[in-house]
Amino acid sequence: AQTGRWLYPVSKAAILQLTKSQAMDLASDNIRVNAVSPGWTWSNIMDELSGGDRNKTDQVAAPYHLQGRTANPEEVANTVLFLCSDKASFINGTDIRVDGGYSTMGPEGSEPAIPKLME
Repeated sequence: AQTGRWLYPVSKAAILQLTKSQAMDLASDNIRVNAVSPGWTWSNIMDELSGGDRNKTDQVAAPYHLQGRTANPEEVANTVLFLCSDKASFINGTDIRVDGGYSTMGPEGSEPAIPKLME
């Protein structure tokens, strides 16, 4: 849950349930369905909000991620590639969190963090 962000958390919850339901329905066809939940990832929106300052973005993200920074897009992509590989052949109906410990730390608290990127 996040203050001031109703649609995003609800959408994430829906995706996780959809992942489970699709995995159940498609397993008999040998189709695996999984979800990947990234934490803050350096992207166009982070670039725009921070004025292109990756260091600033990492400083804002640090209190919310055990790794103390945002993810590189390649770190999330590597997880997706793993799930598409034969090495993940027995992983089905689950969510893999590529979030640098974000979900371990709990909610952001009562103040939204995203506006700090625009300061």
